[in-house]
Formats: sequence, structure tokens, C-alpha cells
Amino acid sequence: MNTEARVGMFITAGLILLGGMILKLGDVSLKRTYPLRVSFSDVAGLPDKSVVKLSGVEVGKVRHISLDGDKAIVDIVINRGVEVYRDAHFRIGSTSIIGSKFLQIDQGHRSAGPLAAGEAIEGEVGQPLERLMADALKSVQGLLDELKGSLGQKGTLIQNLQASTQNMRDLTANMNDLMATVKPDLEHSLKKSSDVMDKLDQLLAKTNELAAKLNTSSGTVGALISDVEMKDNVKATVANFKDASASAKDALGRFGRFRFYWNATARNDPEARTTKGDIGLRIVPQEGKFYYIGASNLGTATDAPKTSDFETKNTIDAVLGWYGKWWEFYAGSLRSTFGLGGRLTPFPDTVFLKRFSLVGQAYDFGRNRTIFGHQLNNPDYDAGIEVQVQRYVRLGARVQDIAAATHYQTTANVLFEDKDIAYFFGLVSFSGGAKSK
Repeated sequence: MNTEARVGMFITAGLILLGGMILKLGDVSLKRTYPLRVSFSDVAGLPDKSVVKLSGVEVGKVRHISLDGDKAIVDIVINRGVEVYRDAHFRIGSTSIIGSKFLQIDQGHRSAGPLAAGEAIEGEVGQPLERLMADALKSVQGLLDELKGSLGQKGTLIQNLQASTQNMRDLTANMNDLMATVKPDLEHSLKKSSDVMDKLDQLLAKTNELAAKLNTSSGTVGALISDVEMKDNVKATVANFKDASASAKDALGRFGRFRFYWNATARNDPEARTTKGDIGLRIVPQEGKFYYIGASNLGTATDAPKTSDFETKNTIDAVLGWYGKWWEFYAGSLRSTFGLGGRLTPFPDTVFLKRFSLVGQAYDFGRNRTIFGHQLNNPDYDAGIEVQVQRYVRLGARVQDIAAATHYQTTANVLFEDKDIAYFFGLVSFSGGAKSK
């Protein structure tokens, strides 16, 4: 190959490389596309050349962002062959809490028909992450200020907590009235059970003595009962007495094992402009294990629906859980769907840091529905942090529904033990056990 041919090949390769770099650095695409124009009142830091995603799939690019009066105009291009329907929702998305921004399209319905090339659409604006975090921190600070000022002047949170506590007191007062009615019968039953236990012990001692005599065929009883079959029947009766006494002791021993806790949580959602309430009963039958049953997002049919609130009202929680010194795990029905969750206390042995816990849960794994035009087809993931500010009270902040419709909430939780209800359930358990015998 002569020198001229080599120089020509070198120049050709250089031009091809230069062209590729121009296409890459200039963000020039050879794909066939069509343009759309989306207007926002706030683009929340969306950069030029960011991607456009439809139902989580990249389908285009942001070409240019400009300002037209009080509106931010975002010019985008969509790949040919991808149809965006007229009732689709355009909003600013983020890959994570601190991740990069992109333009998210929530697909509409085929019956609405596709958007035409060059058509203008109005985008939906959510609150920027920085503002939401600032509002969340401001709400937490407000809660702390109210707690600090509770000694001198009762704030709204303290009044709400006192109202909730008063309702709990009313409930326990009714339980106390019930216990006052059944207490004489309970004491009588316990006294009788104690007498029964004493008599069972005496009877067991005598039957053991009788069994020994039967085995040796000594004494008057042994002489009278010489029949082998009769001797076996008496031995079986003695064994039944032993089993009955053991069962009675076990039933009585269960009285002191169960512990019951009322658990009430208030969740303030600034974006939905509402405060939600959860309440339930935590039952601890033994160390390291618990049951929880309750209701979440309590409300009435007359409550006005809010387009930014996607939680279903009046759902049921019923879970089985286990716990240790620094962890807790539970699974079962969360918000009337299957779910699981847990709590981690990273520093359980540090006086101050043991007050802080990380919490998280996931549920509604088969979710696929549209609420107020918002498509929800991902599980509901929640995560947050809580701090114990008092023996019965925890405050926290959490991110609700991370994968689909992110909301930031502040929480206040009250947890206290109810010994009266433990006595009541103990009586019911003992009565049921006695009947089953």
C-alpha cells in the first residue's frame, strides 16, 4: 500500500471519529422523533438534555428549557412509534431523594387518543424536594417547640395527645367498670383454682402411694386387687389425674404471661393537607414475640377526598412479629393487604443514641390502580426515623409511598401498657380453657 493510500485511510478514520464525538458531545440522535412542548410553573431543577420516561421507560430527551412570562417551557422530543395519550400526566421525577431529575410521563388511556407532534401540554407541579424537607423539618421543630412549651402553655399537639389519652382513659374506665363487675367472680375463681391445686397435689400424693402398693401387691388394697386388668385400670386413672393437674397448672401459669399495649399514631401529611390517625392493640404473649391488630387511616364517608391523598381509608392491620434488643420484624396484613416491616435501633447500648430508630415497611405488592388520574402500579414502600422523647411518646419523620407517589410526613406515636385489659383477657382465656376441659 502506497503512502497516499495510507494517508487517505488515516484521514477517513479521523473524520469518522470526529463525527462520532460531535454526535455524542452534541447529544445528536439519529433516531426519528417528534416534538412536544410542556409548560410548568416550576421545573424544580430539571436540567437541559435530561431524559424523558414513560411509565419508567426512557422514550425521549429534553431539548431545551426556556422562560415565557411566569411559565417554564420544556421542549422535548419523543421517539417515533411511542404514543402519548392526551390525558397523560407530565411531572418532574427523581431517581432517588438525592438523585438526578427527569421528566416523568404517567400514561393516560388509549380512548383519549394520542398527542400530535408539536402539541402543547400543561405539566403538573409537585413541591420541590428541598421545600418538602424544609416543611418536614419545620413541622418536626414545631412539634418539639410545642413539647418544650407544654409545661408553661399547652400547645395543639399536647392538646391532641391529651384528647387521645382522655379517650383511652374513658375506654379503660369502661374496662375498669367491667372488671369491677367480674372481679368478685374472678377472685372466687382464682381462690377455687388454688384450692383445686392443693387438692390435686394431695390426691396425686395418695395415688402415688396407692400405685406403689399396687406394684408390690402389699397391704390391704394390694390383697383385694389381685386382678391384673383392674390393676392396669387403676394405673391408667392415676396417669389421667397427673395429666389433668399438669394442664390445670399450665392454664393458671398463663395468666401472668400476656401483656397488652395501646398504640396510637398521628401522621401529618403537609402535601395532602391532612392528619391521619392509626390505632391498635399490641399483644405480647411472651418475651421476643408479639401480635398487633388495629385500624389505619381512620376516617368517615363524609370526609372530603383530597386529590393528593392516595391512601385507602379505614384499613386493617393484623400482624405477627418478633423482636430483640436492637431489632423488630413483623409480617401479615398491613393496610388490608399483605406486607412486612421492621425497626432497627443501631445503638441500643448508648444512653442518648438508643432513642433513635430506623423504621420501614412494604405492602400492597399487587397494586395496580388509578386514583384521581394517578397510576399506581408499584408496591407501597415507607421508610423513616423516630426518636423517643418520653417514656410513652415517639416523634418521627418518614417518606410515604417512595416508589409511586412520594409524600413526606411527620409522626407522633403514643404507646402505653393496659394492665386492666390483661386481667380481662386472662379471665376469658381461663374460662374458655375450663370449658374446653
